[in-house]
Amino acid sequence: MKNLSIIFLAIAFTQVVSAETLPELLEDFNSIIENRVSEVGQLIGLIGKEIGQTYGEIDKNIKESASNLKNAIDNIENLINVSISRAEELNQNVDDCVSAARSTVSTLTIDALQKCGLSNELINVQKLMPKISVIPRQLGTLIPKCMTGIQNAATLRTCLGQGLERIENDVNSLNSDARTLIENAVEAARSCIDSTKADIDNAISNITNTLNDCVNSELNG
Repeated sequence: MKNLSIIFLAIAFTQVVSAETLPELLEDFNSIIENRVSEVGQLIGLIGKEIGQTYGEIDKNIKESASNLKNAIDNIENLINVSISRAEELNQNVDDCVSAARSTVSTLTIDALQKCGLSNELINVQKLMPKISVIPRQLGTLIPKCMTGIQNAATLRTCLGQGLERIENDVNSLNSDARTLIENAVEAARSCIDSTKADIDNAISNITNTLNDCVNSELNG
């Protein structure tokens, strides 16, 4: 992709202008433009695929973390049930300990994890897609625009060459922006998930320790 503008310019400016007719010139550029439209279409498909894969990877990580959270909550509930059984065997009561633990557990949700998938970078890269999608139309209208009021091959060649170079620069810039945003989106999501998982792990540890301390204090006097 990066060298296409060089190819365009080489084709556009190295032929002998004086010996070239308008039909020959149009035939040359029609071929170039058709190839470029195809390549831009492939680029749009590739970026779209990468966005989908990025969403998939982030969603997979969120689901795995949510599953781990559910397992941790289940473990706390099992610990609560064990504590209740211990208390019943000793004819004692640990309701306050259990109530406090369950109240804190109820605050642990996957909402924070799900928000990790709402990346500004992914939103912005999707906003780039319409800008890339108009490129084929710009290529398709380049020849008609350049032919308006132009009567000779040399002037037409200059207009077409400059137009192709401008469009190529736009494509390269949008492509670069899209890939940077995708990379940043993945990194931002990973960082968010890791940070949220650490907070959840700390919360789980605190709930477990507090419950155990409370139950032992009640049962051991």
